[in-house]
Amino acid sequence: MTEKCQGCPARWRGIYDDRGRLVVAMTFQSDLGDSWEWADDPGYDEKFSALGIRIGINYIIYSMTH
Repeated sequence: MTEKCQGCPARWRGIYDDRGRLVVAMTFQSDLGDSWEWADDPGYDEKFSALGIRIGINYIIYSMTH
């Protein structure tokens, strides 16, 4: 497991359309991609990979229904 930035705060950002609907979601320093990449590695904590997968599924469902 690698550490990218010690002490850097995680951030979520979004871009909204003229009607106030979220159309783009962005994450910084959250290691969301790492949670997908390392999900099958026994050294990576399962609670983080499970949370990252749930967030990714939420992104997909939201984008398909809105």
